[in-house]
Parts: sequence; structure tokens; C-alpha cells
Amino acid sequence: MRPLPRVAAAVLCDRSLLQQIAGFQDGVFGNLLPLFALQRHLVCTLAGKRRNHVEVDVEVEFRGTAIHLSLSPFNCVWLEKALKHALLRGHAAWVRHVLRCKPNVSFPNLVDIAAQHGDIAMLEFLHMRKVRGSTEALDTAKSLEIVQYLHARDYSCTTAAMDIAALRGALDIVRFLHEHRREGCTVLAMDFAASNGHLDVIQFLHSHRREGCTAKALEMAIKRGHVDVVKFLLCHRHEHKSSSDVVRRASELVARHEPTMATLVPALVSVDAVV
Repeated sequence: MRPLPRVAAAVLCDRSLLQQIAGFQDGVFGNLLPLFALQRHLVCTLAGKRRNHVEVDVEVEFRGTAIHLSLSPFNCVWLEKALKHALLRGHAAWVRHVLRCKPNVSFPNLVDIAAQHGDIAMLEFLHMRKVRGSTEALDTAKSLEIVQYLHARDYSCTTAAMDIAALRGALDIVRFLHEHRREGCTVLAMDFAASNGHLDVIQFLHSHRREGCTAKALEMAIKRGHVDVVKFLLCHRHEHKSSSDVVRRASELVARHEPTMATLVPALVSVDAVV
């Protein structure tokens, strides 16, 4: 009877035989019970809430791939997608478990996703396992802590890093990138900041960068009613001066909110009319 363990191991280590055995297995394995409970919870949640099809599909896909992974640990064609969905929903422990079980499989996008969601603990775990990300990791990093972490580990980025930080109003990230990186930004940085009303970011870019902006900066600030931004752009930037209509609308917006500046409106309009 001593050879029995070897025989059992031979059977269990044979993928095709194990799949045949599992196909006739009654009941649910203990480690799968939480997943099936989540599946039932999902049905109840969807029945009680209005949600669009995209959201439902993503939820079902995550649950489905999670179960698929547990049932087929040797050949999960959706493994990377399952890991991405798990990260997006904060199932860090599950991701760690899978990566420990599959140490030789590479999932570079996981670093990018962890950076986007500000998960420093997951970044440290992935770095420890020598998993690297792309330039998108630093470009879309959620916080200064993440940016500093990636910068210290020689991650590269593009001009999109500062552009996106300006869009979010993350002055701390904009300042760090300006002081420690060479990629710079584009005119989109100030355009984005103006569109979202981030005056402090605009002032920093105006004082420390040379990329400038486009006429869309003033147009979007007008459209969204960012009076302080409109005032600053009128007084300190020149990109809009080829459009007297834009300047006129900007001046009128400022005058409506600050009557004391009404006397400046004719002067601004007349100056740009000449240009």
C-alpha cells in the first residue's frame, strides 16, 4: 500500500484526469463557498438597483472569472482579466494569493492599475515580486506618494503625467514633476486646469513653465463659470487675443460677477479688436 500516495499524486498532477474527476464531483469545495455567496449577493444587488448593462457585465465578468480561476487553476485563459477586476475592486489579498501561486507569470498592467488607484501596498508587493509596469503607471498615478515611489524606482513617464495631474488639480504632483523630471507637459496642462477651475495650478504653470495654453483654456473657463480663472487668463495670457468674441464673453462674465471691473471691459475688447 506504500505506492498509493505516488499513484494519487500521478492522477492529481495529470491535468486531463483531474478535470475528468472534478467534472463529476458533487457539491462545492469549501474554498469556493465565498465565491458562490458573492454570486448570490450579486443577483440580489442587481435586482434591487438600477444599473446599466456595462456595469452589470463588468460585475458578472469579475465573479465569473474568479470562479473560473478557482475551478481551473492550471489553465485560466482569463487570469489577467480576473486580476485586473480584482484590483479595481480592492481584492488585494486575492491578487496576492494568485501571484504567489503563479510566480512565473507576468502581468505588467497590474502595476499600472495599482498606481491609478493609489494602492501603495500592492505596488510594494508587485515590486518585491519584480513585476514592472509601463509609462502609464507614472502618467496616471493617483497621488504624490505613488509618483515618488515610482520615480525612486526609475520609472519613465511622458508629458501626459503633468497634463493629467493638472487636469486633476494635483498641484503637488505638478510641482514634483517640474522639479524632478524632464518630460515637461503640453499646452493641455493649462487648458485642462482652466477647464476645471484649478487656478493654483494655472498660476504655477504660468510662472514656471513655457508651454503656455491655447484659446480653449479661456473658452472652457468661461463655459464653466470659473471667474477667477477667467480674470487671470485675461490679465496674464495672450493666446486668446486672436478672438475678440472670446475676450468679450470673458470680460462680460467677469463684469457680471465683479461690477467694479466693468470699466475694464471696453478696454479689453478694444485692445483685442485691434489685434
